[in-house]
Amino acid sequence: MTGLAARQLTERALLPLRAVDTTLHTRAVDYVLDGTDPLPADVSLADTRLLLADPGRIGPGADLGDQERRRLHAVGVGDPNRLDDPEEPMEYPVRSLRAVLYLWGDLAPAQWERFGRLLVALGEGPNRCAPGVPDWLCALLNDVVVTEPYVGYMAPEGYRDASARPPVSGRWNPTTVADLLQATGTAPGQVPAVVLLAWLAEATGVSAWYDGPAQRLPGIEGYLAAHGGQVPASTLTALSARARTRLVQRLGSHPQAAAECSRLLVALAVGSAATVRRAAITALASLPTQVRDPALVEGLATARPSRLKEVVTWLASVPGGERILRKSAEANPAVARLAGALTGPGDGHAPESEWALELPPLRLRPGRPLGGARQGRAA
Repeated sequence: MTGLAARQLTERALLPLRAVDTTLHTRAVDYVLDGTDPLPADVSLADTRLLLADPGRIGPGADLGDQERRRLHAVGVGDPNRLDDPEEPMEYPVRSLRAVLYLWGDLAPAQWERFGRLLVALGEGPNRCAPGVPDWLCALLNDVVVTEPYVGYMAPEGYRDASARPPVSGRWNPTTVADLLQATGTAPGQVPAVVLLAWLAEATGVSAWYDGPAQRLPGIEGYLAAHGGQVPASTLTALSARARTRLVQRLGSHPQAAAECSRLLVALAVGSAATVRRAAITALASLPTQVRDPALVEGLATARPSRLKEVVTWLASVPGGERILRKSAEANPAVARLAGALTGPGDGHAPESEWALELPPLRLRPGRPLGGARQGRAA
């Protein structure tokens, strides 16, 4: 939809603002479509947040009372068949109006960005986001998730039944979001990382239904299978252990995505959380060696000694693992020390032979002979 249709859908999506002020509604629509300033100086953000049913945030809508019901009915918000029904939950039609825009609105990328910024400005800001993801995009994706269940309330005639229309979330897939990011100024090389972070962004204090990754960016596995190799391992530092576990679980059930994200799995296998390390190793174990081995050599070369035990133990027990350990040990002596401790003479891998690498000399402070230092530690 273009031209008048896009304007009509935007006007309807923001219709509750007319209950605050007709000028505010006009200026907000003009801002989204044309880029002009949307907000009068004296706008009540508490009022707009309430009447828009908590825009851009994950969670149930605000409880709209009789006064808000009358104000919204007066400007045409509500199911026409239930305008006199005091039991009608008003947050349903309010959210439905925005869901209709998300499903059928043909806005340009810059217009979607401004709509997301408007959600932030008229509410309390997104409560599910991640470092590196723009607030406007977080608010937009949050709003897509929470409004989708209500799209049928205010959908055009003939589309109110779920079987008669496509899902809202299906339109907001990873490729759509990637195109939106690139069109609004994100560098192409950074786009896959931002998409991944947007998918794994978390909120606290809300229902698991709202906060589940399955509720946003459907098809993320296919996107990662095509672009996961462009996501740097440093991206994972912004994620909680819970989010990293979700990533490992999803990759573990999609071999193509796991193969493309092998370097991410290695980074998780030597990460800070032991449970995540073990899950990542399980996922790595199912990958073809020609895919995982180069990633393991690269990742182990810079891994912290305290995080190596699980992966070194695993590699010491699988065919070809010793070769990976030897290559990694050339850059990371901690790999050699741990492998030597795990593989003794009884296994045919004596530390004094196979794992005898040339390590840097031990430097002691003046006046601290080696024997004295040992005695001090034992005391």
